[in-house]
Amino acid sequence: MTLKQLVIAVSLGLTLAGSVAAETIVINEPEVRTIVVKEGYGDPISIVREGDYWRAKSIDATNKREVTLFVTAEGKVLGAAEVVRGRITKTTTTTTTTTTVTPAAPVPAPKPVTEAQVEAIVINAGFHNVHDIDMLNTTGVWKAEADDSAGEDYELHVDAMSGQIVHIEDD
Repeated sequence: MTLKQLVIAVSLGLTLAGSVAAETIVINEPEVRTIVVKEGYGDPISIVREGDYWRAKSIDATNKREVTLFVTAEGKVLGAAEVVRGRITKTTTTTTTTTTVTPAAPVPAPKPVTEAQVEAIVINAGFHNVHDIDMLNTTGVWKAEADDSAGEDYELHVDAMSGQIVHIEDD
């Protein structure tokens, strides 16, 4: 291969690589604002980047309530239920060897989350109109009902010790 052919091949390769990279879409905050307004919500009150999503707080034009929406990197608007389902992880049990160490001072036992904290956790996950919060006595899980941004009613379960949402279903 001659030097001229090598230069042409490398240039062509870089050009093709650049066109592939240019197709990767990453939206920014002003674009998120535009997407939320086009979806029929008010101008967002706040927009924050959270991992793979943008979290936008806005006002629902239909019922004039504050809602939390999630916007993907591709510009798709998701409700809280879709995002929370994606975040729920399944736990597995493994066998491990345990070594007991006696601490110098007693370590306080973790405190379970309160009903007020459950409401805050559910709201922070993007739901509103949180109601019917009850402890499921036999499982150490709180049950709460709430609406997503589209007004759909969901039942959520929150682990009483970790505060993680561990289950969600249509109510």
